[in-house]
Amino acid sequence: MLVASGVAPASASSADDYANSVHRALTLVQFAERGDVPSVQQAIDVLTQDTGNTQLEILRDLHRNPPDLGDADQRLQALYATLQTRVDCTVYQDFTLTGITPDGQATGTGCVYPAVIKTLPDQLKAAGKTCHAYIYPGVEHGFNNDTTPRFNKEAASLAWARTMELFKRKLA
Repeated sequence: MLVASGVAPASASSADDYANSVHRALTLVQFAERGDVPSVQQAIDVLTQDTGNTQLEILRDLHRNPPDLGDADQRLQALYATLQTRVDCTVYQDFTLTGITPDGQATGTGCVYPAVIKTLPDQLKAAGKTCHAYIYPGVEHGFNNDTTPRFNKEAASLAWARTMELFKRKLA
């Protein structure tokens, strides 16, 4: 559970925005593969503007004459799949490089998010705010929801007590 004070929640996370942009670019590339020529430029625009220009290899594929749509499609599919599996990184660990694939992709263990994705602590720090994060070992997401099998009374009670203490300090 992460408790923050003085910050309004965002409607969607930056990570989701990034993944949605990658998916949109993938869809446009797949349209282009079926002959929709304007989709190539639209995919370039999405990758340039909405992902912070972070996918240079894919952009190179799309700027070729003719565009290498097959390679762009494969790279976008791999990237989108990786972004969708970010839930597998339930406990953040710094990325440890274990190798490089023949096409130059890093392999390793740990969690990697594109640099354009700012974490909540990054955003709070930039706004001059502080936060405290509490890890509740051995529990799953939603552990404080007593209508699910994931409910953990001990951890939920501790989280509730910490939340009430925060409210007393900040709202009293």
